[in-house]
Amino acid sequence: MARGQLKKITEALLTQGYERVDDQQWQLPAWRQRKLLMEARSPHRVDCVFREDQVWPWPGK
Repeated sequence: MARGQLKKITEALLTQGYERVDDQQWQLPAWRQRKLLMEARSPHRVDCVFREDQVWPWPGK
């Protein structure tokens, strides 16, 4: 009985677009694609920290 239920759950997940990573993990292809894109973009991250020494000095300062 438990194996039958497991098979039904597996079929339902596969029809919804999930992919099996291993025996205990399921993953949506969109999450995998997002992870790949984030890893590819990581060297090009913008540093948004304000550092006073990187701006032109104000007149009279």
